[in-house]
Amino acid sequence: MTPPRRVLLIGLMGAGKTAVGTALSAAWGIPYLDNDALLEAENGMGLLDLAAQGQAILHEAESRHLRSLADVPGPWVAGAAASLGDRPDDCSFVRAHFLGIYLHGDPETLAARLRQDPERPWLGDDPDSVIHAMYDRRDAAFRSAAAIVVDGTRQVPDVVADIVALMADTLRSEGP
Repeated sequence: MTPPRRVLLIGLMGAGKTAVGTALSAAWGIPYLDNDALLEAENGMGLLDLAAQGQAILHEAESRHLRSLADVPGPWVAGAAASLGDRPDDCSFVRAHFLGIYLHGDPETLAARLRQDPERPWLGDDPDSVIHAMYDRRDAAFRSAAAIVVDGTRQVPDVVADIVALMADTLRSEGP
């Protein structure tokens, strides 16, 4: 199967966008565009430094980055910042410019993954409550932006296999 030109993985923190994106791009032999590295290059500071400047500044940088991806020729796979689920215009942009794939995960599983990641200081002392609130606020938006929804809590090779199979079905029904 020929991969689509631009695949954008969406979902909450801990859904596996980087792990799945890296594996999917390797399976197809196309580049993986790392969201955090590109944000740092575009803004001259890392994700944690952007977050320290305030949530609004971070989310604006993430929105600008999302829109800049539309100018990057494909094929490629990239992950999107979870904050796009708070911005209806960004969700519409995803639908218009990319093949959006929602790596869905239940809040309990995502919170358990994130408790192991010290690079997420904005989760505070109660990642379960933060992730539940984000899930409640963003799940419908992610679903609206995605052409494909997969269970992101499975093992990475299984998620990649699901995406390849579902995308083949989607591309057959929608055309190139």
